[in-house]
Amino acid sequence: MRLIVHVDDVPYTSIRERYPDAPKGEEVYFKDLTKATGAEDVSVGVGWQKPGEVHRAHHHPDASEFYYILEGSGEITVGGSTVQVRPGAFCYIPTGVSHKVINNTNETLVLLYGYNRGTHQTIWDE
Repeated sequence: MRLIVHVDDVPYTSIRERYPDAPKGEEVYFKDLTKATGAEDVSVGVGWQKPGEVHRAHHHPDASEFYYILEGSGEITVGGSTVQVRPGAFCYIPTGVSHKVINNTNETLVLLYGYNRGTHQTIWDE
């Protein structure tokens, strides 16, 4: 087990590789930092969305999640609230609440995400 990893040493994964049932057009990429350390009680990673990409509406019935915007900007919807976010924005997503991310800009959106569990279920809402 490696307790400390650098994001550059972790391979990219496609959301479709991780979730084969992801909706058509779901092509977000991420680096699973938790898997690289072997942690089992939390889940953390970095996600990238190119301009125009959409992380479709979904929810996690067994885990809460957060996003912290590192670079770029985009539109995040949590429940019925939609906000244009930029670096420094923090987004809390309670367990079971539908959420969606759209990169509606011409720059790459980079965000840190995390869950309060090591494993969790994802249910696509659209």
